Amino acid sequence: MFTRITENGGRRYLQIMESFRNEAGKPRLRVVANLGRVDT
Repeated sequence: MFTRITENGGRRYLQIMESFRNEAGKPRLRVVANLGRVDT
């Protein structure tokens, strides 16, 4: 698991991400939790 900051509409959001392999064995990312806005 790791964190990622995404930007949408000029605002930044912090997410907890998880990497996994799908049924075909290809690596994918999944959002575990949205932690909210990152205020600067």
